[in-house]
Amino acid sequence: MKIFAQRLKKFLTAKVTTNIEYAGISYLCAIQNFYPHGNANVDIDENFYPNESGRITFEKRNDAGRILIRRMATGSGPANWAHDGTENGIYDLNGNVWETAEGVRLVNGEIQIIPDNNAALFENWNDWHAVTSRGKLTKKFSANTWKFESTKFDSEKVFKRIEGAIPFLSLMRENSMHAPEDINRNFGFGTCKFSEMTATKKVPEVLKAQMLFPSELKDFTDSIIWVRNYGTRRILRGGMWGHSTGIFGYSFAATWDDASPGMGFRISYIDFEGKI
Repeated sequence: MKIFAQRLKKFLTAKVTTNIEYAGISYLCAIQNFYPHGNANVDIDENFYPNESGRITFEKRNDAGRILIRRMATGSGPANWAHDGTENGIYDLNGNVWETAEGVRLVNGEIQIIPDNNAALFENWNDWHAVTSRGKLTKKFSANTWKFESTKFDSEKVFKRIEGAIPFLSLMRENSMHAPEDINRNFGFGTCKFSEMTATKKVPEVLKAQMLFPSELKDFTDSIIWVRNYGTRRILRGGMWGHSTGIFGYSFAATWDDASPGMGFRISYIDFEGKI
């Protein structure tokens, strides 16, 4: 019973990894000039190598033999699947399954964040703020806050990539990727390379720190972002076996109700007693 209580206590001090924690790890990779490989699709990820593999836990192929699903046990791949290229590093930041991160979301295109790393604590999960043009935090849906705009709008009720719809940052959202309604449904979306993102004016450091916009650090991985700038969207990091993003990429395409074999999350541990 004592052992069970100890295990339960450890479980209760674990939490979903926050976006700012993912960003910090990505910066570490960039500073040390090491970009982890991973379980990612060979057709879309230049960092995939067919001779690298972890322990396959589930695989599905079509009639032509093409891999549709290939999940691998976390941490079972080679050392270069870790953030620092060592066996003691943080594994599977690139590929395997999309990972939900806390502390950042999109609501009708507006970027909303929970400041600092406060999203690590459950009691702060509703403390959402918008970001002003100069990077200050303000009330949600205030005027002149940072948003994801699109080069094209769409009104078709079809799950598809909108041809020519490229997301960029702006203080206005005039082109919804599903007009005219702001609904939590998965219709049109836009995508671009993280390194090629643009903005209508200078982007504040707070959004770069959250790894939502490129900093001066170079991206050698061709990381990708996916965006739906309507409805309420959670942020997913890391890509999956068929949608690799590289370590800087992310997706604002899913709602909190969406679930699939390619979605998961990563647990971090909080030592409240300082006995790590």
